[in-house]
Amino acid sequence: MFRYIASYWGLCFALLAGWNTEFISGATAAALSRDANTFYALPNQAQGTFVVAQDLHVSDAGGVWLHDIHGNVHYFDGRRLLLAYSALTRGESHLLAFAGQQFWTVVENEVFRILGDGTRESMLQLAAGTEIKRIGAYDEYLWLSDGKSFYTFDVASEELDVYPLDGLYQHNQSSQITINHAVKVGRRWVLATSSGSYLSQGRQFTHLTASKKNFNSKLHYSTRRNEILVGTGAGAVLVNLVDATTTKPFIGNSNVTAITENNDGYWVGTEQGLYFYSFASGKVVELANSVDGIPIGALKIHALDSDRHNGIWIATSRGVFYHSSFSQHFLRTVKDQIGNEFDAPGLGKVERSQDGTLWFMSENTLYRQTDAPSAIEAFPLTLTINDFALGKNVVWLATDTGLYQFDWQANRTQKVALSYEVGHRSFDHIEIDDAQTLWFSDGFYLFNYIPEHEALKSYGNQWPVSQYLPSAITGLEKMAGISLLVRTAHGVYIVKGDRIQFERHASAFGSSIDVAQGPDGAFWYASAYGVYKSIPRGNGFQRVELPRANALPACLIAEPHGVWLASSVGLTFYTKEGLIERHFGAPLGLINNEFVANSCPELNWPSNQLVLGSRYGVVQVDRQALLTSSRPDTQITLSQVKVNDRVISTGQTEASFTQLPYGSSVSMLVGVLPLSSNQNVFYRLGDSGEWQYAENGQVTLTPLCCNTVTLQLTNSKDGEVIQSVTLGFAKPWYFTAKALIAVLAIVIIMLAFLTYWHRYRRAQNKSELNSQLNSRTAKLNQATDNLLVENQLLARQIEVDKQLSSHWLLSIHAQLSKLVEPLQRLEPMTKPYLLGLFEDLESLSAIHRLTDNQTLPGFDLDLVIRTLVSVWQAPLQAHRVTLEYQGEANARIEVSHFNLDALLNTLLLNLVTRSHMNQTLTLTLRIQSGFVVLSSLDQGDSVKTGASDDLPDLLDRLRGYVEESGGEIIVFSSEYLNKIELIWPQATDSMKADAIDDAVTAYLEIHQSDDSHNECWLNKVINLVETHYADATFGTSLAAKKLYVSERSLQRRFKLLNEQTFTEYLTEVRLTKASQRLLAGEKIADVAFACGFNDASYFSLRFKQYFGTSPSKYVIDKHDELVN
Repeated sequence: MFRYIASYWGLCFALLAGWNTEFISGATAAALSRDANTFYALPNQAQGTFVVAQDLHVSDAGGVWLHDIHGNVHYFDGRRLLLAYSALTRGESHLLAFAGQQFWTVVENEVFRILGDGTRESMLQLAAGTEIKRIGAYDEYLWLSDGKSFYTFDVASEELDVYPLDGLYQHNQSSQITINHAVKVGRRWVLATSSGSYLSQGRQFTHLTASKKNFNSKLHYSTRRNEILVGTGAGAVLVNLVDATTTKPFIGNSNVTAITENNDGYWVGTEQGLYFYSFASGKVVELANSVDGIPIGALKIHALDSDRHNGIWIATSRGVFYHSSFSQHFLRTVKDQIGNEFDAPGLGKVERSQDGTLWFMSENTLYRQTDAPSAIEAFPLTLTINDFALGKNVVWLATDTGLYQFDWQANRTQKVALSYEVGHRSFDHIEIDDAQTLWFSDGFYLFNYIPEHEALKSYGNQWPVSQYLPSAITGLEKMAGISLLVRTAHGVYIVKGDRIQFERHASAFGSSIDVAQGPDGAFWYASAYGVYKSIPRGNGFQRVELPRANALPACLIAEPHGVWLASSVGLTFYTKEGLIERHFGAPLGLINNEFVANSCPELNWPSNQLVLGSRYGVVQVDRQALLTSSRPDTQITLSQVKVNDRVISTGQTEASFTQLPYGSSVSMLVGVLPLSSNQNVFYRLGDSGEWQYAENGQVTLTPLCCNTVTLQLTNSKDGEVIQSVTLGFAKPWYFTAKALIAVLAIVIIMLAFLTYWHRYRRAQNKSELNSQLNSRTAKLNQATDNLLVENQLLARQIEVDKQLSSHWLLSIHAQLSKLVEPLQRLEPMTKPYLLGLFEDLESLSAIHRLTDNQTLPGFDLDLVIRTLVSVWQAPLQAHRVTLEYQGEANARIEVSHFNLDALLNTLLLNLVTRSHMNQTLTLTLRIQSGFVVLSSLDQGDSVKTGASDDLPDLLDRLRGYVEESGGEIIVFSSEYLNKIELIWPQATDSMKADAIDDAVTAYLEIHQSDDSHNECWLNKVINLVETHYADATFGTSLAAKKLYVSERSLQRRFKLLNEQTFTEYLTEVRLTKASQRLLAGEKIADVAFACGFNDASYFSLRFKQYFGTSPSKYVIDKHDELVN
């Protein structure tokens, strides 16, 4: 209570004292100077768009609210400007105030709060007829005025207080008094009006007579210093509420438009510039210009506010700017301090002498600085200076007209006497080594000069590696342990004595910019392609990560604990291992693209002062203080949230969104402050999620359901979580309690109904089934008895039919043989009928194994398959497999041996064993290009080839049957489909006639020849087999050619004379020879190929068919017989 009373009387005393204090202009403060300050514009201003804000407020969420002169409200998140609210498009009042982290507006007598989605919510309604003319805010209070009363509204408790303004008009003759600003000091309100200031007492306001009727524009109350700053039309006066007798200066000299404070002092904005009052020195600084030329002192200041990083946001008539107190670490010597001769970016080089004196240059002037930034001595020259080097008491100059030495103490310049050819050249680089030898270059040529002996040596322009000639020199640099280091457009050369050595590994780095040697002896290379570091005590180089991708290096400075890199994005400190430890850039006191290449003198240890050449002058910084400083914390702000493409929040402080619609798509815009457009943002869901990069600061979440998730945000995958956002999604209607109860009730009713119905139908079905079962049982018993009798009769009938058919076939065959010779003399018209009869009888004879000709008359394959399919229906039905057959009629084939019954049964057995239940098998018979093709398709297990010793594979058995019948087999097998094709020659009418003619001819040859002739012919065939059995290509066709007979004649004649076909005999010889070779100890595969078999598996199959056992077992059995 005493404090508030003291504050009140202190204020009264100060105001009654008339605020008559001395005006102090433009003094130098410890922290800020008039011109060497850095201000950073919003990113959109670099693109040519400006927001002129009449008011701005720093949000607790991290961003900045801007209320522009058009009535629009924007939110800046460090990356982008978002339009949050537009009074212009809504046709509403421009009266806005910011209290409780929200904007408030008025319409006549009603007060509205603007929500995060831009909509309004009515919070207060005054008496009818009230028209609010002024609105403002202080802390958590909203104040309003209608000219008759002063209203205060606590936005937290929603309490309204009303103060009549009668006291304002009792002391003024003015009919209209405007309240410009209001602050609360203790429990009392202080008003700054157009006619002085007023202090509340109870519900009334008392005029502070010391303020007279002067115009008071702004008030600022400092709670931590217990001071009040009053803005007037002629500047701001500072009043100590405890000791009002203390003299305080006026700040500024024009109308005050804005006041704020940070940890360093007060900031006062006026219509004619910006001022700073330092707490430390008590001095006032008029801030005239920014380092990069922003005329901050010539702009009207509209609003000021400080952030939690001790930075200041400044709204001016030409946009919005930011200033960081961290910039105080960088001491600048700017152009205005150096002199009019300096013209950035004319700074070419910065060097430091042994005594710590700084030397730097512009195009025609040398500068010497002993006590930065005040003591700067300029030496104007009539020469165009390209480079300089510090010698003993002299400065060596490389100019457009030759080499000069400059005695700065005598201020005298003297040209070095060189040969005429060299002396008039334009030299662009110069350096002096530890032996005081001078090195200089003129583009492609390299020279050295010893001043003591006046000895000049030219290395010409052929010293670089031949593949890089001609090579431009980009810089000369001395380094400990070597005479000179020469930087070129393709790499680095080291000069040791008279030797010039090329660092070939550096050629991959591009044009060299700077080289430094780290504390561990490793060399660091700054080049056009980045920064590289040699590996100590090893071979090779490692690429050093840049602070930002594609940053351009400027220079390197080595120190005992690491290496500093000045680049286009600021100043970075690396550990000796090449890892980034600290980085400093915009907006912390440095400006992008300000550092000049190769303008960083070496660190004079133990000095802590880094010196950097800048486009705007010279930058000096205490390296130890910079490394141990606390950088402003990075703050991630949730700038905008959209649900299903509808904005629900902009710049909201509370990072929690609950009861979002089920299945909503959520997108968010996030930013990083202060003004950190170079920092990335990563996000994840929950603590265990994987960090993902937020492209352009945008986070999009796919529709989530029925739970609450936490979105975590950070600026580094390895860093700590900076911001967390809670998202709660509502459950769908079918997950609600009512829906679940309804579903449960329906399920119970349906189960009860189904139970009753099941019992009823089961009883009814049981009665019907018993009746049907009794009836069917009686019928089955009767049918079983009848079937047994019929089976016995059928068995007898089949046996009789078989015997009769055999007898008839033998009789017909014998009689028909006697008609062979007369058959040749029959008329042509009757001959086909008899030939057909002969063909059918031959077929029957073949079926009953009565004849065994090599080439038999054509068989109707379609008829055979259809008969076979009808027989297989029952087994197929038992396996629940469906067999479909499509065939062409009269598909007659020519076979060399009739085994179609065994062949087709094997085929169907193969298909059935590989098929699964409920599958369909397809058989297709077609005639194609003189051949008959039988195709099978199935989706069963894959077709496998090969055979074991005990059980040959069905496919190998099928292949043997097909080859024995004179056909071919083709197998296609895949994971999903199997196809087997069997191919035989089509039997034509001419073939049938030729077959019968050949049979007749063979018959006549045998019966008309004598026995000696037949025996001679048979021996000839046997000898031919003995000679050619090992040839796999030897068969009926080749044997017939060698005997000059047809294949049919050979087969039939050989069969009649030897009682077996030629093929059977050839196979028998081959297998006999093979058995002999096996017993001799040869391998099975070698024996197979040596005896005319192309396939070892087929050989094993035929061997087992002939000998009844496999080849391997045959050898074992024979060996056991010999042993026993």
